[in-house]
Amino acid sequence: MVAIKLLTSISLLAATSMAWVWPLPEKMDIGKNIVRLSNHEFGVSIKACDGKDILERAVRRYKKLIFTKGEYGALLNPVAKTVFPTPTTSVPTHALAPKGKYPLLTHLNIQVSGGNTKLNLDTDESYTLNVPAKGGQATITAKSVYGALRGLESFSQLVSWTEETDQFRIPLAPVSITDKPVFPHRGVMIDTSRNFLKVADIKRTLDGMSYNKLNVLHWHIIDQHSFPLKTKTYPQLAEKGAYSKHWVYTEKDVRDIVSYAKDRGIRVYPEFDIPGHALLLGGQLNIINPKTDVIVRNFLKEVTTWFDDEFVHIGGDEVNFKCWEDSPGYPEYLQKNNVTLDNLFGQFVLKSHNWVRENKKTPITWQEALTSHHIPIGKDVAVQVWLGAADAVKVVEAGNRVISTSYERWYLDCGRGAWISDSQGNSWCDPYKGWQVVYNYDLTANMTKEQSKLVLGGEVGLWAEAIDGINLDRILWPRGAAAAEVLWSDIKLADGTIRKTGDVFPRIHEQRARLLFVTQFSISYLKEATLEPEEYQYLHIMVAIKLLTSISLLAASSMAWVWPLPEKMDIGKNIVRLSNHEFGVSIKACDGKDILERAVRRYKKLIFTKGEYGALLNPVAKTVFPTPTTSVPTHALAPKGKYPLLTHLNIQVSGGNTKLNLDTDESYTLNVPAKGGQATITAKSVYGALRGLESFSQLVSWTEETDQFRIPLAPVSITDKPVFPHRGVMIDTSRNFLKVADIKRTLDGMSYNKLNVLHWHIIDQHSFPLKTKTYPELAEKGAYSKRWVYTEKDVRDIVSYAKDRGIRVYPEFDIPGHAYSWGLAFPDIVTCMNMQPNWSDYAAEPNSGQLNIINPKTDVIVRNFLKEVTTWFDDEFVHIGGDEKNNVTLDNLFGQFVLKSHNWVRENKKTPITWQEALTSHHIPIGKDVAVQVWLGAADAVKVVEAGNRVISTSYERWYLDCGRGAWISDSQGNSWCDPYKGWQVVYNYDLTANMTKKQSKLVLGGEVGLWAEAIDGINLDRILWPRGAAAAEVLWSDIKLADGTIRKTGDVFPPVVVCP
Repeated sequence: MVAIKLLTSISLLAATSMAWVWPLPEKMDIGKNIVRLSNHEFGVSIKACDGKDILERAVRRYKKLIFTKGEYGALLNPVAKTVFPTPTTSVPTHALAPKGKYPLLTHLNIQVSGGNTKLNLDTDESYTLNVPAKGGQATITAKSVYGALRGLESFSQLVSWTEETDQFRIPLAPVSITDKPVFPHRGVMIDTSRNFLKVADIKRTLDGMSYNKLNVLHWHIIDQHSFPLKTKTYPQLAEKGAYSKHWVYTEKDVRDIVSYAKDRGIRVYPEFDIPGHALLLGGQLNIINPKTDVIVRNFLKEVTTWFDDEFVHIGGDEVNFKCWEDSPGYPEYLQKNNVTLDNLFGQFVLKSHNWVRENKKTPITWQEALTSHHIPIGKDVAVQVWLGAADAVKVVEAGNRVISTSYERWYLDCGRGAWISDSQGNSWCDPYKGWQVVYNYDLTANMTKEQSKLVLGGEVGLWAEAIDGINLDRILWPRGAAAAEVLWSDIKLADGTIRKTGDVFPRIHEQRARLLFVTQFSISYLKEATLEPEEYQYLHIMVAIKLLTSISLLAASSMAWVWPLPEKMDIGKNIVRLSNHEFGVSIKACDGKDILERAVRRYKKLIFTKGEYGALLNPVAKTVFPTPTTSVPTHALAPKGKYPLLTHLNIQVSGGNTKLNLDTDESYTLNVPAKGGQATITAKSVYGALRGLESFSQLVSWTEETDQFRIPLAPVSITDKPVFPHRGVMIDTSRNFLKVADIKRTLDGMSYNKLNVLHWHIIDQHSFPLKTKTYPELAEKGAYSKRWVYTEKDVRDIVSYAKDRGIRVYPEFDIPGHAYSWGLAFPDIVTCMNMQPNWSDYAAEPNSGQLNIINPKTDVIVRNFLKEVTTWFDDEFVHIGGDEKNNVTLDNLFGQFVLKSHNWVRENKKTPITWQEALTSHHIPIGKDVAVQVWLGAADAVKVVEAGNRVISTSYERWYLDCGRGAWISDSQGNSWCDPYKGWQVVYNYDLTANMTKKQSKLVLGGEVGLWAEAIDGINLDRILWPRGAAAAEVLWSDIKLADGTIRKTGDVFPPVVVCP
């Protein structure tokens, strides 16, 4: 994912012949020959005066990576393949010749001439790498073990495995690389105060850094939010300041991380951000109290010894003088000593720098100390600049060294919505920084050559208000890889301009693929079969957002304990307990009892899985909303067994129809008595009972202190039903293929949010992953891979899985536009096939192609195709596309085809859905039975209901969840066409019936969030969909309008939703 092996087995997607290694080497020459490698016939010898043990451990790691079978090319974004299908450097035509025909590379000789293993700014990371075309021995030479590590990483990127011949190969030998970094300081800043990161999370980040030749971990270890560092000198700092006794780092942990990093050539330095950021959510050090000096000085004396690095970051940013002005004793102190707060602050900063120097370390400070407060800091002090290029120039003009971390380019946490609620969902540093923005960062802009020498390098920033160990990898990579190339390589061309991101685009997609392959970053954490108990519980919360912690209830109203918000919910103040071995469920249903029996087995496993999911709540949210408005029983921690036992859940279903459609009754009632005994769910359909079972599961929590499962606010009485019958998620499996397991996992998440429609955009211009009996060649020639197809069995399996969770599934076949993939099998039924380079004249995105609607063969193929595949789906609807047709001068012809396609759908006893353009742009007289999906916003939704058609709303301005994450087709600014990112607040503030009469509103079936998949695959799907999909779920299930007609404030929704922003 992060290092990105830069060769696929055969297809080389680079834009230049220098693109095979990341970051781009200083000099690289390649040939056209293939050499092969065999794990059992490949040896490594090491000659090093010192640090041989470091290289031996590295060789063991890399041999495992190099000789792991798995074609990482399959992890490449296939959309990138369609845009850049041909490398400029030709690939050997004999690449698929039989196994064993090529010379064997039998040995790698590593020679290190220097003996110093100390990591610092002067460490020499240069290396040379040579791989001969005739096999035999490859060589890495370096002046330090860390240079050798960089060479070993480059060597690993040259090797690929091919499934066809079951061989490991280097396909472009001979290879000759001479390489060294441009900047000595190439870093990542992590923040473990706002959100705690496990030691394993930090180590995984260090692995990713090593695969990108990054060499500095800036560990922002404490801040105002929490104090997770346990010291011997002041253990009470962590005992009282950490989020949890489990969420602390000991000296042993720190030294372990430092050692792990050193083994990968990475320095680790800590940051203790003082005198601001000193007390949980507000507060600064009392800098007139002598005790403050004693504590800080003693603290630094102990903890600085845990780190090998020469630097210690001492903060110095964002002090608020008003805090001191309003504090007792300050006005008198200032007057008595005839000083200003600026003077006082400056004195403390200089003292803190000296305390760092006492421990034989060099201070780093944030820029404000120098550029805003003009404190006369020493020239030894390195200054970290986050406010951009202009301030970096000021620092070097003052003669200090610079570490650059511009918030405008390298704050990777930005642009993903506000963590403190804001009705627009904006973060202070919007927009999202796409990899193009990260790449286009000139760290020495407007500096002289001499001043540029003071720039040590830079770091990407990961402020952790909304970053934890679960989403860390997705946020850091591959954008951190883009920064790595900026810092290692000379990204400036001969004319002084920065390399075009269009030339980088194919390589960075390969980079992501290799990182996925070599690290398997967070790929398995949602795989049910391998889940640890607390992880299984987390899956339920991540997607369903359980709104209770075991004791601390973070809601803003008494109605917030179940998600989505029930129509009516009454709670009490008593606790009832549950025991897995003493809890039974009975079901009374005329039909569909088997559906409920399977559901009960699933939910019992979820409910009775130990793991305090309250620990997974964003702790920053806890500090903002520490007290619920509904009081929690004061006896909540009383000894085990003191509360009434809930022994039974009785599910009663009065209706017998298990057909899922718009008329399905999903209402339910749920009652949990305060005295224990029997809880009851009543419903008119099995699907209403499923919704009640989900709500019941959200009421139950487990406490570590007493090892008990409990419902803490009994009695509970819920009467509930949805506002809209159509509550959906649209997935796109043409742009990026999703495995059946990915789709099923999405269905699980939807069920936990009471969403009930999966809109499956199954084929598009990019690929045709649906294998039919009528036209098998459509998939054989149109799919990305023979492995990336859905069979009838797959489809029916997904439909059945969804039905078990009360979810309808309907397909979309987007025609007559978006038809390139049809033309790969039947070129004569598609026009404007792949018009390059001017594809934008013929299509919304590459590759271009539309059905040839004047060719009778087109009608035959489409009609027969629909006849077969519509039978695979139980749902009443089939989406027939109809959007983004190019050339409006052919409206009549287009209209005729649209009406024919609707009739072909009806022939199969289905109801058509179309995108809005057919009605609102082309004014085609579609039938009143046709449902219209509106993506262009509220005004067009009104036009549709005015025409008398039903509406499914998917406003791109609010519910396109793929937006705001950078461009997939390269753009120097990294913008997507539908920027900005849609934070959960934007998703929540969507009035689907705005400007409609009451009668017109009845034509709104509901809505769907959209997940167009240019840059979404099975790896990042969950993070992009949840919890924003949960916000949409509440809009669609609950009446989010208040009595005065306004929408509920997102501040009232924030505590439960912020579990996983």
